[in-house]
Amino acid sequence: MDNLSTERLVLRTPRTSDAGPMTLYAGDKRVSGMTTSIPHPYSQQMADTFIEQIHAGKHREDVWALDATPSGGAEFIGLISLNREKSSMGYWVGPPFWSTGYASEALAALTAHLFATCAIAELTASVFFDNPASAQVLRKTGFVETGKTWLYSVARETEVPAFTFRLDATGRNAIPSPSRGEG
Repeated sequence: MDNLSTERLVLRTPRTSDAGPMTLYAGDKRVSGMTTSIPHPYSQQMADTFIEQIHAGKHREDVWALDATPSGGAEFIGLISLNREKSSMGYWVGPPFWSTGYASEALAALTAHLFATCAIAELTASVFFDNPASAQVLRKTGFVETGKTWLYSVARETEVPAFTFRLDATGRNAIPSPSRGEG
């Protein structure tokens, strides 16, 4: 995985030193409850294991830590990931960094990098209905809503309604409309 730099961030491989803040932020139910895969509660041991799996190449996603030290910020503020099998993006930012534009900045940089360096035609993402801020991050980055689905949230221990989004590598995100006479 390449490190990527933006105006205010470095997207880099998670470090063992990230486990403490990762535990703090991912352990906040406002964060874990908006993801499909983070359990609640989230322990230091879970963070340590997660980071070890990444370093051992045993994690099913490519994962980057969001590091705000280039702009004088915190060394760890959240994560962004790509599931290459599904071409699906995921991200979260710790509550102290909400409404700062960091998530949009990281997502824009990573999607541009992926389209430029990988044979990916489109990227997808999903957000729960009750997470309008994350949906706004996707829209701001050029993703368009494509539908609705239900996804299981480990933290909530239930299926949760979600919006689905996509971003086309060509920048043409138009959704085909049904032909006349259908429906």
